[in-house]
Amino acid sequence: MFNEIAFRIRHPYLSSRKKALIVPVRFHELRAHFIESNNLPQKFKVSPYLNLSLTSVLLEFVHISPAAWILLMTSANILYFLSGAILDATGYTGSVTTFMVAVFFSVAALFAVLQFFITLKMKSIFSHIINTKTWTDRAAFDESSEERSREQLNLFWGGAPHYII
Repeated sequence: MFNEIAFRIRHPYLSSRKKALIVPVRFHELRAHFIESNNLPQKFKVSPYLNLSLTSVLLEFVHISPAAWILLMTSANILYFLSGAILDATGYTGSVTTFMVAVFFSVAALFAVLQFFITLKMKSIFSHIINTKTWTDRAAFDESSEERSREQLNLFWGGAPHYII
């Protein structure tokens, strides 16, 4: 820790270059480890494989469950009922418009805050994986895959990646 701080003070330019290059270097480390651990040819293209894997996972996440549809319909019905109640009470359509605009901006603000926290969580997961280097540690790799999976799932809220998406 002390050596790292001393290096940053003595060599600020080199420290900033190191910080800029660490992610590409770690990506290539991950790539080499992935190829070696799965007995793949050295010319194996990891990026297209990752794109296909990501697409597959995202397609799984895009599926909207029946419970989500029911929640959406219930929310829409409650909003419609409240709009009707406001119109009935005031007799003025402008109050319904004001109510709907307020609901819209409130939900938008809620989603903006939610997005901020999800971004922080994903950055923390990424930095944990990059900084712990468990993917390069052969002893950690030889652990049971079930134990590694549990450890990775614990990085997410409630141990479920679905909460992020």
